[in-house]
Amino acid sequence: MRFKFTGPLFIVGMPRSGTKLLRGLLNEHDLIRIPLNETNFFPLLNSKWHTFRDLSDYNNFKKFYNTVVQFPYFIYRSKSYGNISCETWFGMCKDFTIGEIFETLIRHDIKAPFGSDIIWGDKSPGYVRHLKLLYSVYPNAKFIHIIRDVRDYCLSVNNAWGKNIFRSAQRWNNDVMKCLKDSKNIPTDSYIQIRYEDLLEDPEDEISKICNFLNVNFNKKIIELSRPTEKIGDAKGKIFIMKSNKEKYKTEMSPKIQKKVESIAYAALIQFGYESQYSEGAKEIPSIKMRYYQLIDILNLLRFRIKEMGLRGCFKFNINRLKFFRKT
Repeated sequence: MRFKFTGPLFIVGMPRSGTKLLRGLLNEHDLIRIPLNETNFFPLLNSKWHTFRDLSDYNNFKKFYNTVVQFPYFIYRSKSYGNISCETWFGMCKDFTIGEIFETLIRHDIKAPFGSDIIWGDKSPGYVRHLKLLYSVYPNAKFIHIIRDVRDYCLSVNNAWGKNIFRSAQRWNNDVMKCLKDSKNIPTDSYIQIRYEDLLEDPEDEISKICNFLNVNFNKKIIELSRPTEKIGDAKGKIFIMKSNKEKYKTEMSPKIQKKVESIAYAALIQFGYESQYSEGAKEIPSIKMRYYQLIDILNLLRFRIKEMGLRGCFKFNINRLKFFRKT
């Protein structure tokens, strides 16, 4: 008899690495539901948790609610689906730990009540750096870490947001290796790695492995998307798996840049089974240069936000983030 797993399931991985595609495919399963908006706020919420006092007191909970609804998750969700009310959220909580409050929110938003057979979860790429935290709060959680070739990853974040290719390579190397290291402290049946390229090449085999990992039955309908998963990039608006969406660096990245990217991320490239023409060992970018690249990335990301949300929307978005820090 199979153990009945009902969550949480966390899909983690670097941005532009197939996390949306994987979420879209798994959401085709009758027993899996993951919000279409990334939460992203759990680590920040945890760091400020001590400031909220006893949340079983409704007045304290209301102050908590008015603070957290400034997070991007709620801002984006309100535009399409509306948000949970303070009264509803408070009333649904069985207790008032961070784990329970977060689970209550997600279960409400995906319509998976407590006691149901539905697997609840979240897809937030940034959580690739926070496995230890998530596992400490949810010791029964399962994690799927999806990894994409660093060279294509760098091209994708550069095309999407104008991010510096070399800083992206360094962050990719650091974050995927940290996730691998942190996974060593998690039971082997609670953590699985897949490569984006393998998912594109043989989705049936990869999703079948994941279904086995989650103790749910596999059905071929799962690998047929019913809605687009991407809003930017070459897969934008597609409702099918683009097998060709890989190894673009071979035609779109110059040999000189490719060599430098491989030198920065050499350790992780080899660890995850990617070929590399560079074989002299990893060369880390100096911290001062990383800070310079970061500044440029921030400016480019700001331009993207203004284009996406408008100047007023972008201003409000960032002001709300600052309010959270001031209030807490």
